[in-house]
Amino acid sequence: MPIPTDDHRVLFFCLEPLLSLSTTLCLKVDVAIQTWDPGTSQIGSLFSKQLWHHYDEYYDNYRDIRMLLKEKRSTDPEFVQFCLLRRQSASHSLDALCLKPVKTFRPIRGHCSIS
Repeated sequence: MPIPTDDHRVLFFCLEPLLSLSTTLCLKVDVAIQTWDPGTSQIGSLFSKQLWHHYDEYYDNYRDIRMLLKEKRSTDPEFVQFCLLRRQSASHSLDALCLKPVKTFRPIRGHCSIS
């Protein structure tokens, strides 16, 4: 049975824009590394306002994501079974995947200029 639309929205609301913007950021970092000048190069400006906006949306929504996952695990046996099957074939649980944007961006949020 598919995940209801409202649940899908809560779980995956900001991930597509974050994925797209993170891919762009990685490309910019690659270019910065190739042209790096220790005297003048900086990476903070590579983190765009748009990236931070979508990250902040995801971060603000993260509590709702955790609550939904907890609820689904306690009330939806099909969801639990799906997560168990996915966990056997993947290196990360759904909880771990949802936490990745929070763990990745939160520590560097205060160290980057916004452009």
